[in-house]
Formats: sequence, C-alpha cells, structure tokens
Amino acid sequence: MARIVLPLAFAAALLLSPCVLANPPESAHLDVTNFTGIPGTCYLNSLSQLVMYDNPSITAYDAAAYSGIGTTTGWGGYPGRKALCAHPRDYTEGVEVDLLRLCGADARICYGKGGACGRVFQRNTLGVTILGSEADAATMLKTLVAAGTPVQVHLDMYYLPGMTTHGSHFVVVSGYDASYVYVAEGGALGTDVQVPWESFLTGWRSTPKLSPIRAYWCGPYFMCYLVSNPVKPDDKWVTAWLGLDAMMPVGDLVVGPAAMREAARALRSGKTVESVVPGLAGGVLSQGRARIPLFFSDAGRPDIAALYGQSADLMQSMMENPSDPALADKLDQIANAEEDALTLMQAAAAGVEPLRAFVPAGGARLSSLDAVTFHWLSLPGVKNPAVQIAMKGDFSDRKSCKTFKPKNGSWFVNMGARDWIKVLPKDGGDRQLEWRVVGTQGGIRVESTPCLLIWDAQVIAADAPADSYSFPATERVRFAWHAPAITLRPRVAISATSDFSDKRRLVYLSPIRGASEASFRATTLARLKTIDDGDGIVYWRVEDASSRLTTVQPSAPRTLNLP
Repeated sequence: MARIVLPLAFAAALLLSPCVLANPPESAHLDVTNFTGIPGTCYLNSLSQLVMYDNPSITAYDAAAYSGIGTTTGWGGYPGRKALCAHPRDYTEGVEVDLLRLCGADARICYGKGGACGRVFQRNTLGVTILGSEADAATMLKTLVAAGTPVQVHLDMYYLPGMTTHGSHFVVVSGYDASYVYVAEGGALGTDVQVPWESFLTGWRSTPKLSPIRAYWCGPYFMCYLVSNPVKPDDKWVTAWLGLDAMMPVGDLVVGPAAMREAARALRSGKTVESVVPGLAGGVLSQGRARIPLFFSDAGRPDIAALYGQSADLMQSMMENPSDPALADKLDQIANAEEDALTLMQAAAAGVEPLRAFVPAGGARLSSLDAVTFHWLSLPGVKNPAVQIAMKGDFSDRKSCKTFKPKNGSWFVNMGARDWIKVLPKDGGDRQLEWRVVGTQGGIRVESTPCLLIWDAQVIAADAPADSYSFPATERVRFAWHAPAITLRPRVAISATSDFSDKRRLVYLSPIRGASEASFRATTLARLKTIDDGDGIVYWRVEDASSRLTTVQPSAPRTLNLP
C-alpha cells in the first residue's frame, strides 16, 4: 500500500511536527481495508485499521489479541454496582495502549482548543497538537490524508448516513473531495462512506456535548494518526504477555477466570442477566473471544485456540439465549476453559525474555537521527524499565554509556536533539551504538539482549546560492540550507581557503534563532575583501558551531565570486 509521495521536507515536517499546515490538494483517497469490528469497541476497531493499513501482515485477530480484549475480563467497574466488563482496562484506554505497545507503533493526536482526550492514551503518544480553529482542523485532516496517512476521528454518530441517535463513534477518514469526507466504519456502514462536509464538521465539533463529564471528552476535532510503521511481534512473546497480563491486578476489580465465577455467583443469588452481563459488555466478551482462537491457530497453539473457541461458543450461546437457566453453569465452564488456557499461556513465559529491545531492530541503519523512538516489550510485572545506550558497545564503560528513562510510565523513549547530544560526543568514530532495556522483575535486575544500530553521517546540505555565484556589490547575498534536526548552532563560514583551516581569514554569518538562512550584513563584503588572497574567490559552507557535541558535518564547500 504505497503512500502518496510528497516532498520529503514537507512530509517530515508534517508527521514529526504536525502544526505545519500546507495547501492540500482538492481530493485524495486511500485504500483502507474495512472489517467487521467487535461491537461496542469502535475506538479499538478504528485504531486497528490504522495499524493494519501501515502493516498488512497484521490481521484483525492479531490486533484483537495485542489489545487483550478477548483474553480476560473484570468483575466490577460500574458506578454503584458490580458486573462483568469487557476488559479490566477497557475504559481507561488500556486496550488501545496495549495494541500500540505490542506492535511498537508511534501515534500523535490532535484536538481543538479547549478540548480534551483520555489521559492514559494521550500520555502514551508522541504528543498533542492543539488546533486553533475548525479551518485548521480540516486543513490538517486533508494534509494528512493527502500525505498517505489515514486518520482516526471521533464523531457524533447522528451525523453519519442512516444514523438516527446521538452517540460517540470513532471512524477512519480515508479520503475527501470538495463535497464529501470518506470514512471507513467498522460496522454496518462499511468502507468509503460518503459524509457531506457540513455533516462531518458538525459531528466532529459536537463530540464534547456527548458527555457532561469533561474527563470523558474526546475532541472537538479529535484526530489520531500513526507516525511510524507498526511491527508484527513474535507470537510466542505475545502468548506469554497475554497469559500474565490476564491475571494482573487492576484497582479493586476481580480479573480473569475469577471474574466469571463472581458473575456466576451473582446469577445464582438472584441478580438479573442484564445486571450481571450488560448487553454491551456481553457483545464485546463474545465477539472478542471469537477472534482469539484465530490468533492462536496461526501462532501454532491449537490447544489454546480450542479452549478459547469453547469459551467463545459458550459466551455466544448466553447472548443468544439470556433466559437459559444454565447461564451460571456456562459462566463456570468459561472460567474453567480460560483457566486452562491461561495456564498454558503462562508456561510460555518461561521461554521468553521478560524485556526485549523491539524497535529499532538490531542491525537497523538510521538515515536520520530525527525523532528516533526506542520501543521495548516487557512482560507484566517488570518494573522501572529504562533504555541504555552504549556508544562504544561496552555497557560496563560508564563514560560511554547513558541511561534514558521513559516519561509518564510509557513504554518508549523518544530521542530528541537534546538527548542525542548527551551521547554523540561519546561515539567511537564508527557511527555505531548498542542499546538495550534494563528493569527489575521481582526485585531482580533484568536486561534485554543488546541491539546494534548504525547511523549515516548527519550532514548539512547547502541550498543557495549556487556554486561559483557572482553578485553585484549592492546585493545582500542570501544563504539557505537544510540541516539535521540535531544541529544546534548552524552558521555560514566564509573562508579565503578551501580547507577553512586559517581561522584568521574566516567570516561567520549566524541566522536568526530557528531560521535556516542568513544574509550578508552591511559590512560583510568589505570584510571578505580584506581576507581575499587576490583572486576574487572565497569559499563558503554551512557548519554546526556545536559539531563537537552533535557530530554534524558541514555542507560541501561552494565558491563565491566577489565583485
């Protein structure tokens, strides 16, 4: 699925710093695969579509497994009463976070000024862009889609074709033209649903009105999109993670098979089916479990697949016949099947690393150090993870190593320019490093297997003026360039010699902070004539005055012909 190719500088600016808005084309369309999602989980279905678009090897049942939506449940979680909930972390955005975590995907989100988004999900993204107006939001949406990036949005479903009730709904925008926005909706509407712009914008801006509680707001103008390609994780590792995660405590909830048994006891005590297994949660419980056997079959674990298949069939029969007097017995049977499945899954944990350096993979070559994100996989129970970088490949050499801790308890470390300059001066000269993840498990230190990374030289590129440029004495010559993001102090160096070695015959021009251009000052030409050796030619390049820290190399020299 090829993305539409836009100029590299613009595409990078858009994806890494999405406050950059362009003039998008009049129309664009992406081939976003639709699938029948799990009822009641449009937030997860639409995020899965983004993952599957960027990595077609990841299937809908892979995505369901990574989220954990069909492998466990919780008892409790409802204000003023206890009932089965679809997942212990379902309503704290946990399943969405786990989906991104297990495939190493980076996401960014946007919403309008004065808006909001779920806090757990927000702090596990690379950042938030606050949009100043509806026009900015529409332009951002078009620009992303035109760049080949499908976008998850949050709407009031009333404004979608055929809908007659107000409510929260997440869909994927796959295209637009002058009249319509095209969405992929993981339900009855399907793919390439035509939504008139006026209806779309009304539904997009109206989402805060869906709840009086600000903590539940998602919008207005909410957007989520991926800025890195998801990676399909190892099935054995996912199996181990799911087996342990299903039994991890979550607040005061009862989790795993014990939750099913609590529900059975509640039914036997006279509670109604609807109060114990609410219709929405029941649909998620049954439909989510229907996908899990497919994942385990592909993972080479037919034994686990059969147990979850039994669980799914029992749950589905409960939903189809809620008056069945044997419902409590069926819940106990589900608990027994899932207990056996989890025992098999937990046994898989004995053969996998509790911590695994995931993305970038070992042996990867980085063309740029702009916004590199280190992702890891950690089994439940691993605490205090941190990334260690050894610039000379020796983690025992403390002088050449640096440790970076994740922010807000997230599962990645995003390296910015200020982070890189803490380690780049320690480079041994081969532009190689090793990285690993360290943490503790049961009070014991654990370490991942190190990964080797190689990066290309980071070089400034001169744009203007051209080589051998001649100019009149009245011209304030303008120099322009583009530099790697780790560049700290770009400047133009003009020399009488091509090797720039004689510091007494150098003239420097510095840009305004943050700019990528500089111009002659009133006295620059006169100064250049004082250093000229008589041939009327000087040499110029753009360099980083902090290159000792950043290792950024200067642009190739060009000449200027003095008037």
